[in-house]
Amino acid sequence: MSNFPQKNSGGIRKIKRTGILISAIAAVILALTGCTATTTTKGAAVGAAGGAVVGQVIGRDTKSTMLGAAAGGLAGALAGNMIEQEKRARIKAEMEAEQARQDQAIERSRPRQAATTISSDDNQLDPTIGEITNDTR
Repeated sequence: MSNFPQKNSGGIRKIKRTGILISAIAAVILALTGCTATTTTKGAAVGAAGGAVVGQVIGRDTKSTMLGAAAGGLAGALAGNMIEQEKRARIKAEMEAEQARQDQAIERSRPRQAATTISSDDNQLDPTIGEITNDTR
């Protein structure tokens, strides 16, 4: 027999169970935050994991852990959605600005055409001097 005092095995089981739960949540986060996941999904996963940890620390039971995960998931999803909307608005504004720059470049590259409007039958454009003369023949 050992000279060290025996620890409470109930507390150790609870810590192991908490570790398994947190590991499972981390595995879910890794699965959900793949390359195709949106910012909203990533925010929900990270929020759920954080909420689960906080719920476990505060309540030290499964119910608190699950409530924390739910609250954290909701908060994370809302934050992720806000970030995603801001990102989309920024991308849209950048695309519109680029389109305007391209339109201006196209407009500048077009050749200018001179106006050759004649206001009456008696007035004609003299091509040698570029002026309108009154021909009264």
